[in-house]
Amino acid sequence: MTAVDHKAQEDARRLVWSGAKASSVLLVSGKPVDVSRESNGDVQLQLTVRRDSAVTAPVWLGVGCGDKCGGRVDAQKTLAALPQGQWKVVGVPLKCFAVAGADVTKLTQVASIESAAALDLSVSKIALGALNEAEVTLDCPVK
Repeated sequence: MTAVDHKAQEDARRLVWSGAKASSVLLVSGKPVDVSRESNGDVQLQLTVRRDSAVTAPVWLGVGCGDKCGGRVDAQKTLAALPQGQWKVVGVPLKCFAVAGADVTKLTQVASIESAAALDLSVSKIALGALNEAEVTLDCPVK
């Protein structure tokens, strides 16, 4: 992980996966976060990302609260369709994580990115946001 520039000097992080084995980056909260109310609406986990390589295998975006308490969705198709080298806001409806098995009442891993293949991806912002704030919304099953 290295610092890169987006809107200000070194305000983003470049994440590079070698592809040697599955690896992940986690954003962890010091105490559990309850987003059940937000997941009942149309709130999304939004990541401002820049793709700097091809996306050739699953890239898992997830949230969690420990063993067998997380949910993740495959963002490979969505990320692969982004223009290389350009910053875009990608949204994942919180409902998707709940359907995938996350207990959204007690999240401690508020965001994770995992890949087993080579990947070069920069991230400048991770936040909750409304549907209209994302430039691209990940398509996933919701209840």
